Amino acid sequence: MKRISIVLITILLMFSMSLSLTFAAEQPKNESSQSVEQETAKKETEKETKKETKPKTGVYKKNGYYYYESPKTGKIRKDAGFIRWKGNRYYIQKGGKIITSKTFKVGKYSYRAYRDGRIATGVYKWGKEHKLYYSDPKNGRWVTIKSHRCQKGVKWKGNWYYLQTDSTVATNRPVVINNRPYVADSEGVCTRIKVNATGNPVLKTARRQLGKHTKSQVSKFWTWYSGRSFVNTDATPWCGTFVAWCYRKAGKYSKISSVGNKSYVPSYSHFASNHGKWVKKSRAKGGDIIVFGRNRHVGIVERVYKGYIYTIEGNSGPTAEIGTRLPGAVTRRVYKLTDPDIKGVIHP
Repeated sequence: MKRISIVLITILLMFSMSLSLTFAAEQPKNESSQSVEQETAKKETEKETKKETKPKTGVYKKNGYYYYESPKTGKIRKDAGFIRWKGNRYYIQKGGKIITSKTFKVGKYSYRAYRDGRIATGVYKWGKEHKLYYSDPKNGRWVTIKSHRCQKGVKWKGNWYYLQTDSTVATNRPVVINNRPYVADSEGVCTRIKVNATGNPVLKTARRQLGKHTKSQVSKFWTWYSGRSFVNTDATPWCGTFVAWCYRKAGKYSKISSVGNKSYVPSYSHFASNHGKWVKKSRAKGGDIIVFGRNRHVGIVERVYKGYIYTIEGNSGPTAEIGTRLPGAVTRRVYKLTDPDIKGVIHP
């Protein structure tokens, strides 16, 4: 019995020593693992801290606003003015905030800033109706059109676009750019079209005068009839005498011989009313005469095309604006047949 007790005690002592040795062997390993984990966590924290404290440069967003920090000085610019960053233009207000999401003026020019502060350039959509507009690609100035005479074509990324009277880019309609006929698609891109030639001698004569715009070039349309010196578009209303000049040059002057004072637009309307010469706009032919407004202006019909009417007009274009004191020009124009500014069409 005594032997059994000694054996049991011996076994228990050996087991206890084994447990102690195992614990002692594992303890350094656990401490080492914890040390590695702690070191890794420390490095991640330092990495995040460095990331947060890394200086911002250029344009960046903070608390819902955009700012610009100079890469050279590392300071936020707080004085008002334009800056360029990564090919885009921005405008900083006094205090440092960049203008976003609105149309704004600097001096006499208007600009438009997107949500991220970039100033719109080229052709872009704007507003709830997503209409197309155009801003100068070089300086971001929004190009606005002051009157129908100032409508014009602009070239951007190899395509032509047409700016109309409400300052939008024309879509899905015929237009005229540099006295040439085009059609604008749904994205505003203009494609050249052909206006079918006609045998009408008056129209052929008018077409040969397209583009004439200097005083020396256009004075003949006035002096041949009035006998007075040509001054400028303000003092020399030569649209009517241009029509008469074309009829005379084409050998068809007899058709309008009953028109009274051919330098006075109302004379053409009186002629049409007295001789039953008014025709429906949709039936206008090349060489017919078109009258605008309350006998304000007159020109020559070129053709009707898909609900629009092309014309050739003297004393027209931007240089014919009242107040410019410029000579005006011979230009090709296009209007909707439903344009209320068209008084009517005369077939002499």
